Amino acid sequence: MLEIKEFMPFFQTLLGGALTFLGVYFVQRKSDRRENDKLYRETVQQAFEALNRVETLYINEAIVFYKAIRDSNLGKIKESVFGEQASECSDKVVALLELYFPFMEEFIEEFCEIEAELVNYHNEVIDSFNEVDLETYNKESERLSDVMAEKIAQMKCLLSDMMHKKTNF
Repeated sequence: MLEIKEFMPFFQTLLGGALTFLGVYFVQRKSDRRENDKLYRETVQQAFEALNRVETLYINEAIVFYKAIRDSNLGKIKESVFGEQASECSDKVVALLELYFPFMEEFIEEFCEIEAELVNYHNEVIDSFNEVDLETYNKESERLSDVMAEKIAQMKCLLSDMMHKKTNF
């Protein structure tokens, strides 16, 4: 009996340590999950903001092209930085999506195809600037803008759905 009383403090300390360890483990696990969800939400937010920026920059570029064609002023197009900024932002969006959201590969490819078509059309307009009809440009530009906006909306919707499923947000 005396031997058991001597070991009781040891067993109590051991049991207390084990319970403390389990408590810390579960609290840390929950904290890690919250941190992971927070990082996921921040990444999705960055993707949303970048997609919005790409869309805005391409719209601004289309406006510059429209005004340049209307005023017969090729210099306005050459001075514009919206196309370069949109391209850089688009590259960042694609890199971000490919890195963190590989399941969006098909959307990313379609987005890149639409962007390439838009850039090629604008290059074609620059090359044949004097022959471009304002109404024709307006229709094609509007079509490309609508296609781009639709693809961006689909990507945002998919990101939003994934965020809700992953973070129960």
